[in-house]
Amino acid sequence: MKILAVYYHGRKGKALDLGRLTFFEGKGQFEYSVEAIASNIALSPYNLVLRKGLIQAPSDPFHGIHGLFNDSLPDGWGLYIMDKAFKAQGVDLSSLTPIDRLAFVGDRAMGALSFQPDEGQKYLTTNVGKIDIDALAQEAVETYAGELDGVIDRLADVGSPSGGARPKALLGIKDDHAISGTRSLPEDYSHWLIKFPAGKTPDKRSEGSIEYLFAEMAREAGIEFPETRLISGKDDNHYFMVKRFDRDVHNARRHIHTLAGLLNLDFRVSIVGYKELLKVSSELTGSHKETSQLFRRMLFNIVSGNRDDHSKNFSFMINSQEEWVNSPAYDITYNHGMNGEHTMDINGKGKNFSLSDVNALAKLFSISPKAVSSMISDISDSLSCWAKEAQHHSIPKQQITEISKHINTHGKLLRPQPPSGNHGLTGAK
Repeated sequence: MKILAVYYHGRKGKALDLGRLTFFEGKGQFEYSVEAIASNIALSPYNLVLRKGLIQAPSDPFHGIHGLFNDSLPDGWGLYIMDKAFKAQGVDLSSLTPIDRLAFVGDRAMGALSFQPDEGQKYLTTNVGKIDIDALAQEAVETYAGELDGVIDRLADVGSPSGGARPKALLGIKDDHAISGTRSLPEDYSHWLIKFPAGKTPDKRSEGSIEYLFAEMAREAGIEFPETRLISGKDDNHYFMVKRFDRDVHNARRHIHTLAGLLNLDFRVSIVGYKELLKVSSELTGSHKETSQLFRRMLFNIVSGNRDDHSKNFSFMINSQEEWVNSPAYDITYNHGMNGEHTMDINGKGKNFSLSDVNALAKLFSISPKAVSSMISDISDSLSCWAKEAQHHSIPKQQITEISKHINTHGKLLRPQPPSGNHGLTGAK
């Protein structure tokens, strides 16, 4: 039976021995260490509370693993790359448990946890030299499209720890120099995540530019967002880069826990809405300011058309004062959604939200109509530059028009409607 030692790196100095994790009869079994219990640091306060004895994970929704540890596993792109690396070594994927996958991630996990033994080193030859971003992008796009049978070690190293559907990589950046960013970096390098196009057509190549502009507009609207960059590559490709907020200066690590992981939710299913998200923020952070920030993000998602607002795209983190706060925003971009609906609902609705829907939710969390109006105004102002700015970023005209139409339509939905009647007409004398 494989047993993993789990370590927490969110404190200064020596890593905290968090406990031991194993997998038996289809379910994860975890036991906190005496040291972890004494530390009184609750990393998953809803479903993995600090206590003595074995804590068994539910069968669903994370294939028998606890939500805390599932957050260290990739999905989408990262999982695809991981599986290709296993296959290249002749591993039968059906024999793998979540514990095997966590061992593959080892010390490369995003967030502040690591898993020992670090078995990823058996499958990967980490490239410590300079990485050509254009060459890496080409490998990623071709791999994503199924045009490459195998997987290159470098791509497996920098791509497998990440989540989300689009091809991406974890890099260390210093000026125009890039290296693998999955482990501790040399002095003067910083940790970044870079996203590549999910195809070669103009609408796929524009994904990075659109996400970059959405990040700029979100920041302008008063939403906390990490530093972002848009870099140009060959063949009119543009790559979106975002500075990682789970890494700080001198390779310090920050604990990140998604809403899905906290509440043991399948993020692919519309189970919770913005009401539940705001409730967790209020309970966890104890801060009206933090809850209001998420409310502002909700409004931005509605007006801008970011319908991919599922429970894994919202996270909470422990800051340097060991307080829970919202993580900065991430994965904000235009998305069609399923049947044109948001993943998270408001008042049971997935689309066609009204100002009354928004104000009813705001009232539950002591956010005044005046504050809501101010947020909407900030967001409308920030999004007003979309069409003009998009013209300078190689975004197809059809996409610019579609997004402009959404912004105009949904901005109007959230504005106060004038009273019915003659609107001041005095009639003929």
